[in-house]
Amino acid sequence: MGLAYYSGVEIELLEPLEGSAFYRHSLDPTGRTVVQHLGFLVEDVDIWAKKLTSRGIGVWVHGRLKTGALKTDFVYMNPNEEDGLIMEFISWKLFGKPLRPVPGIAHTIGRIQKWTGRRCWSL
Repeated sequence: MGLAYYSGVEIELLEPLEGSAFYRHSLDPTGRTVVQHLGFLVEDVDIWAKKLTSRGIGVWVHGRLKTGALKTDFVYMNPNEEDGLIMEFISWKLFGKPLRPVPGIAHTIGRIQKWTGRRCWSL
């Protein structure tokens, strides 16, 4: 996984490895690079997911990552059958307050997780 920021847009590069079926379904059979999903930073992922489910688009994956007082909620909506594109809603909170992540925060969190060997903590 690699993250980059350009003009306020986060670009996330992923390489599906063993056991990563979640991303593997989006691979192009000819090996071309594809866009798997578009993510949108929102204050409440549940509100946005509800807006789409009311229009007939189901939730595919709903999850939460925690590192200390930092909490990231995310929802992936079911892919569009025509093009396979997935929409993701992401909400970052620090001590329960909305947070707009700055470039480098994901890198720092990744280093903490690697150093401690833990991806989530319960407080």
